[in-house]
Amino acid sequence: MSGTYKFARARSGSPKPTRTKANVSAKLRQPAVRPTRTADSVGALLDIVAEQMKEWDYSEADANRPWYRGHSVLGWKLCPSSLRDGRWDASARENEDECFEEFLAKAPAYGASGASPLGLWDAYFLMQHYGAPTRLLDWTESVLVAAYFAISADLRPFDNDAAIWMLDPYDLNLRNPDFKKELVFSPGFAGNNDRERKKIDKWLPLARAARVRSIPRLPLAVYPAYFARRIESQRSSFTIHGSDAEGLAKSWRAGGPLLRIVIPGQKANGFRETLRDMGIDTASVFPDMQGLGRLLAEKWGPARSQQPHRGVYVRLRPSKLHKGGIGVFAIRPISRGTNVFSGEDEKLVWTDSTKLPRQQSLKNLYTDFGVLRGGRYATPINFNSIGPGWYLNCSSDPNVRCDENLDFIAIRDISTGEELSADYATYSDTV
Repeated sequence: MSGTYKFARARSGSPKPTRTKANVSAKLRQPAVRPTRTADSVGALLDIVAEQMKEWDYSEADANRPWYRGHSVLGWKLCPSSLRDGRWDASARENEDECFEEFLAKAPAYGASGASPLGLWDAYFLMQHYGAPTRLLDWTESVLVAAYFAISADLRPFDNDAAIWMLDPYDLNLRNPDFKKELVFSPGFAGNNDRERKKIDKWLPLARAARVRSIPRLPLAVYPAYFARRIESQRSSFTIHGSDAEGLAKSWRAGGPLLRIVIPGQKANGFRETLRDMGIDTASVFPDMQGLGRLLAEKWGPARSQQPHRGVYVRLRPSKLHKGGIGVFAIRPISRGTNVFSGEDEKLVWTDSTKLPRQQSLKNLYTDFGVLRGGRYATPINFNSIGPGWYLNCSSDPNVRCDENLDFIAIRDISTGEELSADYATYSDTV
């Protein structure tokens, strides 16, 4: 295949066992095992990577290596933005094509002058680079860069458990029934021959095939051209996903091409310090002025408290104002002018009162907790995230007021044990 830009594996030992119908059936009968390891330090992470490379039969002489992806939240799925609702049908395909066409038409005016000359594949990579919805997931050839994305304080608020996914892209492509080769192609390379280009283009938006079912079901690993500095510095690679939103997740099993490495939340600071000493920080991963600004904010900006009790003044107890209901009570003195619920930091969503759910129990969530203004209810972005501020009871003699930002401010000094209240009529329309 002269002129084709591809990467192949150099096996170190004996070939993998032949996949026969008998041994595949035997594997299916075994209990599902999702390969997972835990790394308490960067050193332990590197040891796990070395062990897994041997298990996957990577040769020391092989210039190509596995890929990695950092998740700052352990429970995040391996699913690209365009497929996160789990739906892929003719309408979704049409929306994707329209989105891609608009990006191709407008990107040059916003400074992405390379979008059109680079061709459809690299334009699609550029869409992912700038946050537009795609069927792509970002990966990196550097486990240290993946570790940065998993534990960076700039990317997540607190030290919850994180994860680094390790992928054998060659095995992924070999297992793909629409590809069946232990190769990773750079599909945007101009020298690719027509036969290989047609084989890979089936995954791309605006492909010539008209039917939704013609799009492959499972994901394919591909390399981009290094047309942007961030792509180069992050040593980026991609998986492009097909019609099955769970296509990659289903390959997370024993003997598969995926390993999840858990980073315990309490070890994140140690990871950050070691990565910093190794030259992996925000400015190296994002080598531009924005990255520099973020790095300086991390180093010299106000410290972010991780004390759960900081700024907490209240807790919920049976109300004295609302018989049989819940009330908000001060657990320490609150000075006049205090923003009582400042730590909640909740985003609001506005819902038209004519579009509330029909089921009464769900409708009551809006009418009981929401703030009604101009025919719309302001509520938490999800009712499962309700904080104590939403339980304030109404009083004609309140000790808390609501300002224009829907923050609740103490009108006077409030004593420990006193129930907090507000006058609903001052900030919410009556029904």
